[in-house]
Amino acid sequence: MKILAISGSPRNGNSEFLLDTILNQAKENGNQTEKILIKEKNIQFCDGCLTCAGGKAPCPVKDDMQEIYEKIKNSDALLFASPVWYDMITPYLLNFIVRLNCVQANLKNKKFAFIVLGQRDGDYSDKSLGTASNYLKQIAKLYEMNLVDSLIIKGVRNEKDAKEKEEVIEKCKQLANKIIS
Repeated sequence: MKILAISGSPRNGNSEFLLDTILNQAKENGNQTEKILIKEKNIQFCDGCLTCAGGKAPCPVKDDMQEIYEKIKNSDALLFASPVWYDMITPYLLNFIVRLNCVQANLKNKKFAFIVLGQRDGDYSDKSLGTASNYLKQIAKLYEMNLVDSLIIKGVRNEKDAKEKEEVIEKCKQLANKIIS
């Protein structure tokens, strides 16, 4: 199985660590993995031209998404990770998702999982994480992907917070096993 992981974080921290944990577990079981850090890519905004409507034509915007589209087409599973900003996934990941319209036919029935991260515990964090999680669940439905599972992680603000939570690491390994099963 080929698993393509997408980090929507602008920082080097918990999102990357959690993706790496999942990908390492998948690799240990003989699967191919790749991680894309959106922050390192030139991904322009969708201009709403509708050339790609329904996935019938390629996106006319020439940027790093052209290379990523091929990786998506050749993957068996997609895995997204994003910290929550203002009750939503980051603008980096949001723009990436909007740009997936022209490959929507390649997303149908593809395995999909996601991680959303929040820096606080409590009611506000629960609401924010829930909003971001619900959005990604809707994206899975929109693109007709097979939502395998998701992780909602609270209380991770600093780069090392996730690394110090053994239960979070174990949940990541379990998610990897669900993706590859």
